[in-house]
Amino acid sequence: MATREDAHLVVSLEHLRVLCGVPEANAWFWSDEFPTEYAQFKERYPRGSEGVRLLETLTGFAETVAVLWKHRVLDEPLLFEWLTFHYTWARAEDVLRGLRSDAGQPDLWENFEALAQAQAAARANRTSATE
Repeated sequence: MATREDAHLVVSLEHLRVLCGVPEANAWFWSDEFPTEYAQFKERYPRGSEGVRLLETLTGFAETVAVLWKHRVLDEPLLFEWLTFHYTWARAEDVLRGLRSDAGQPDLWENFEALAQAQAAARANRTSATE
């Protein structure tokens, strides 16, 4: 059961989300401007480009939230109702795996990925339980 402290943390994170420009990044990410295949992304958005900056804004926030989730600072049911990172990861997976590989950093966005997988599994379990 979520507490008032959990609610305060979510509100603080929502404030951070807005201050960091995540809504702008999210609008771009869900538009036709975001190529979901890595080769196309890399061609359209080279290092230092606006597209890379927007993706880093989105993934940076997701990784921050995921680290808090990993360390059980955030109430999981509350988090899973608030944000839908599993959809974000699914859309960006090919691009993020390509960037991860190019960087030679296999742990890049590992917490975001783990959170997305856990959220997808929880939603699948919830859906199968109601059928």
